[in-house]
Amino acid sequence: MKSLARLISLTLLLLGLAASPTAAVELRWEPRWQSVAPGADGSVSIIMDDALDFRTIEVWIQYDPNVVTGVTSTPGSAYDGVGCFLWEDYEEAEPGLFHAYVVIMGGECYATGPGELLVWHFTAMSLVDATDLVPVDVYVSDPQADPLPDLSLGPATIAVNDPPSGTPQPAPDSSLRLAPNPFNPSTRLTISTHTPGSARLVVFDAAGRDLGTVWSGSLGSAPVDITWDGNDASGRALPSGTYLFQLTAPGSPPRVVRGLLLR
Repeated sequence: MKSLARLISLTLLLLGLAASPTAAVELRWEPRWQSVAPGADGSVSIIMDDALDFRTIEVWIQYDPNVVTGVTSTPGSAYDGVGCFLWEDYEEAEPGLFHAYVVIMGGECYATGPGELLVWHFTAMSLVDATDLVPVDVYVSDPQADPLPDLSLGPATIAVNDPPSGTPQPAPDSSLRLAPNPFNPSTRLTISTHTPGSARLVVFDAAGRDLGTVWSGSLGSAPVDITWDGNDASGRALPSGTYLFQLTAPGSPPRVVRGLLLR
């Protein structure tokens, strides 16, 4: 998914600054897990632990908007004192998907890690539950605007508890994961559970219309992978848009993940 931020960053290739590194770069969230009270404000940071020069960070992050809602993002402290204009923006691309970026404008300016690259600010909803922050796309460039190779960022978890808890709460018995996301035209859904039994996976459109059962069967100790090809129950190809996948399984309330189909 190309954005204006990435396109502008890539034009900086002509500046002829230092070559990009070749080692894999692993980013992390700080805190990796946190608990907040319903209605409270909070924040979470993306951290780079490597001593690398960089210019741009751009992220697309998926979360459950029933649990928290995004407010804004701000440049991390690693951008302090760079001496050039920071072009930054934040948007909720859709409920449950935020897009944020920071770009250093100026041929001689860049920042140096390790440090905090981006801070996401959120507000907890009234629902007592938890959500993962799941990276959909993460991009960090070196001073030449070349992407850092083998970049990775795992998930973080925000729990809404009343009162807030200092320790992680037990995970639900069942989980539902979707990857890739966004996708065209197919994606893989992975179901896992600690309580064997019958389960059912149904897809809905953004308006809440039932488009049919994606899978039904028995869950055991091994995860189940299902491929969804972007069609409804009649085999009709569905248009681009947001789709909701609801898992009903033993031992847990229904689990829902959002997917973005891009044709």
